Amino acid sequence: MESLPDNILLHIFSFTDVKERCVAGRVNRRWRRILRDKSLWRYVNLLHYRLDLQKMWKVIRSHLSDCLISISVKGFVDKGGPSWNKHSLSPAMLQDLRERCPNLKELQMYHCNIDNIECTMLPTSLEKLVFHGCYWPCHWLQNDSNKHLPKLTYIDLSNTKRVDTFDIEDVCKFKNLKVFKANGCYRTIPQSLQQVCQSLTELVELDFGNTGIKDLDLAIHHMTRHLVKLERLNLSGCPGLKASSVCDIISALKKLKVLDVSQCKNVCAEDLLKFPTAFEHLDLLIFDKKQLGDHSLESLKDSLKCRIEV
Repeated sequence: MESLPDNILLHIFSFTDVKERCVAGRVNRRWRRILRDKSLWRYVNLLHYRLDLQKMWKVIRSHLSDCLISISVKGFVDKGGPSWNKHSLSPAMLQDLRERCPNLKELQMYHCNIDNIECTMLPTSLEKLVFHGCYWPCHWLQNDSNKHLPKLTYIDLSNTKRVDTFDIEDVCKFKNLKVFKANGCYRTIPQSLQQVCQSLTELVELDFGNTGIKDLDLAIHHMTRHLVKLERLNLSGCPGLKASSVCDIISALKKLKVLDVSQCKNVCAEDLLKFPTAFEHLDLLIFDKKQLGDHSLESLKDSLKCRIEV
């Protein structure tokens, strides 16, 4: 390794994770110098570790700079026990990130407790915001959060606890959103999806899977009318979805390429085969084996003229 030039070592280190880089930096001064190269710290993935505030401060102060584009953090919410509500970020830490990393575009938080911070503390440069399985304070996106984050085009709240229809109303203020995911947010209601379809007309991807919404007729009407740019749609696990509604969606949304209707008990192969030409522009239909009924997967593919995944 010592005979290798710096550029080759730098390339090798680009395949290591954060912990391996920190350990390698202790080998000698040369490795430490190479590992400080900013190109290694543009995308920082900490999802393999649960870091408390003290350890997060050490990572931020030792390695993060204006080159940082994306950071992913894992908290303690899914761990259970007395430590579930430990915080992974603090107001002072976010203030430091805003000043230290002005080019930060993506903040991804998994299983984090965010009840100690406010939306207006986030860096204004953010374009992508992910809260996956986090502990969510009510109305966390209220007030002028859309004005504070004018560049935001991607919000993922999948499996985040306590997200309800009022939080969806707050999300709908972000008119420039291109991707919105609320998978597993079971407190949402039909009116939540209706408002999303009416307000977020720039969406190219929408995920309302596993929300359990039963009455979808009016929401589908607004979807086919307003979400004309939609390319990916997930309505899996929504018992209110009907086969006729699926065909309405595909017929109206000409740019739609991927549709997930798995675990929708009212959507079966027998009903979809009544509208074979409607699926011709679709690239992928995600289905469930139970929905096939007496039809084979191959026969369904041949009839609908699109790729089907089960």
